[in-house]
Amino acid sequence: MAAFDRDAFLAAARAAAQPRLIGVTLPGVGSCWVRPLTAGDWVDAQTAVNKLQADGVDVTPRVRMAIGLAQNLCDDRGAALFDLASLEDLSTLAGLPMDAVAEAIGRTREEKPAPVETADPNG
Repeated sequence: MAAFDRDAFLAAARAAAQPRLIGVTLPGVGSCWVRPLTAGDWVDAQTAVNKLQADGVDVTPRVRMAIGLAQNLCDDRGAALFDLASLEDLSTLAGLPMDAVAEAIGRTREEKPAPVETADPNG
């Protein structure tokens, strides 16, 4: 068995932590990018749930889906388009037709991004 290479492991972890942006078009809405959720996003989602509950909001599966979608949808630099703390933003996302968000949800689960018609956000 080969010795553990800490430097190689850390380099691979840093590379894996870089956002992989994928261009998508949401029918009836427009073009944007999506990025896969990260371990930090999981913590941020739970923080958002806790805040919403503290504000008296019933955090249903619909709201949880909207939180995840808010974390996925981004601009060409990976910045979120929607605010996790905004019930208005979450309601907007939860109210979008499924056909408008299906590609965004599906694309974040792909191993390798497929070519899209928008400009390549990774350069």
